[in-house]
Amino acid sequence: MADFVSGFWNAYVMVLVFLSIAFCVFVLVSNNKARTPGPVGLHDHIWDETLQEYNNPLPRWWMYMFWITIIFAIAYLSMYPGFGNNQGKLGWSSGGQWEAEQKAAALAWDVLNNRSGAGSEDHESEGGETANSEPGGEFGTESA
Repeated sequence: MADFVSGFWNAYVMVLVFLSIAFCVFVLVSNNKARTPGPVGLHDHIWDETLQEYNNPLPRWWMYMFWITIIFAIAYLSMYPGFGNNQGKLGWSSGGQWEAEQKAAALAWDVLNNRSGAGSEDHESEGGETANSEPGGEFGTESA
């Protein structure tokens, strides 16, 4: 994010995220119809002379999943960065994640090298060659 150093982009992201969540809440509230017993009404519009659409409210499981998604989004934005320049309560950053992965990879590489006997220290043998090198060159090829 070094290219976006002005405060405009932080405000832009914050407004965009807030409007998206507010629109989801608006859709849910506006479609929250009471279920009435009896026959279901039809919409006034007709397609292909006889095709009509029922005026059913959204299924309850769909509305519950929508609310759960909104709650998850708010919780996620409070814990991780994603709401403008807010760092989140966990303090996670992609740079920190990369550094942690590099340290773990270096540690795994050292353990792997030490386990195979090819450590960072080369032990010289009597012939002047290192213990982990093969005769004939670095990659085991015969030299002329």
